[in-house]
Amino acid sequence: MANQKKDILQHASREMQKVGIRSVSVDDICHELGISKKTFYVYFPSKDDLVDAILLMGTEDLQKQLENLLAKKTIVECIVDWTHIAKQSDKCSQQTPPFLYDLQKYYPNIHKAHQKRLRAVLQGIVAQFLEKGKTEGIFRAEIDNDITASLFVNVHMGIVAHTQSHHLNMSEAHAYRRQAMDVLLRGTFTAEGLKVLENEVNNK
Repeated sequence: MANQKKDILQHASREMQKVGIRSVSVDDICHELGISKKTFYVYFPSKDDLVDAILLMGTEDLQKQLENLLAKKTIVECIVDWTHIAKQSDKCSQQTPPFLYDLQKYYPNIHKAHQKRLRAVLQGIVAQFLEKGKTEGIFRAEIDNDITASLFVNVHMGIVAHTQSHHLNMSEAHAYRRQAMDVLLRGTFTAEGLKVLENEVNNK
C-alpha cells in the first residue's frame, strides 16, 4: 500500500515537472501505472490533494537531508559544503517552469500553503544550525536564532524567486546566493569562528 502511494507520487511528480500540472491527468497517471482510478482515489481524493502531497514530499525529503547533514558535520564543514545544501533546497523550492507556472496560476492556495510550510521548515533548520554554531564557538552567543533564521530564509527564498522570474542560470543564481551568504554569515561569526572557517576554506 505504502509503496503504491509512493509510486503514484514519484511518477506524477516527474511527469508534472516535465510538462506542467494541467497536462497530466488522473487518467494518464492510472494508465501509466496500470492502476484503476478507484485505487488512485484511495490515496488522493482529488488532483489538488495529489499536487499538495507532491510538494509535501519534497519538503519532507529536504528536511531529512538537511537534518542528517547537520547531525554528521560541524558547522564550518556545513558552510564549506553550502553549495550541496543549496542544491538540496533547490530540489524543493525551485520547481521547473511548467510546474511552477501551473502551480501559481491554477493552484494559488496550494502554492501559498507550500511556501508557508517550506519557510517554516527552513527557518527551523537554520535555527538549529545557529544554535549548534554557538555551542561550537563559531557564532556569536548574543544573536537571536529565530530573527537571524528568518533573515537567512527570506534572503534564500528571495533569491529563488528572483532566479525563477529572471530565468537566471545556475551559475548566476549561485553567485547571488554566495554573495548573500557571505554577507549574512560574517555578521554571525565570532572572531575565532571566522579564523576556523578561513583555515578550512584554505585547506580545501
